[in-house]
Amino acid sequence: MTVKDSKYLDKNNEITKVIEKLNPNNAVDKIQMLFQKGLIPEPIYEFNTSYDENGNLVWECTLKLGIKIISTDQSFPFEVRKHVDKKEVQNDTAFFALMNIQQLLEYEEEFEIYSL
Repeated sequence: MTVKDSKYLDKNNEITKVIEKLNPNNAVDKIQMLFQKGLIPEPIYEFNTSYDENGNLVWECTLKLGIKIISTDQSFPFEVRKHVDKKEVQNDTAFFALMNIQQLLEYEEEFEIYSL
C-alpha cells in the first residue's frame, strides 16, 4: 500500500477481521458480511451451465466485486468452473475471491474496491 491513511488502514483491518478463519463452506457468508458492513459493493454472481464431453453438467460461476489493483490498473472478476452443484461452485468462487483479497492485504498491494 502506498497510501497509508487511517481510513484506508481501518477498512483493510476490518476486511482482514471478517475473512479470518476463511474456508470454502463460509465464503459466501463472509462476502455477504463484507457487503453488509459497507466494505465492498454488492457482490454479483453470474451462473452459466454447459456440458462436458461426457454429457456431465458443468456449472460456471463468475463473481464480480469491483476490485482493481492500483499498480497494474487491472480489474478482474473471479471465475470458477466445476462439475458440481450450483451452491458448491458459488462457495468455491467466493472462497477464491476472498483468498485473492487476503493475498493483496498480506503483500500490502494497494487496491481499490468500487461499485459496479
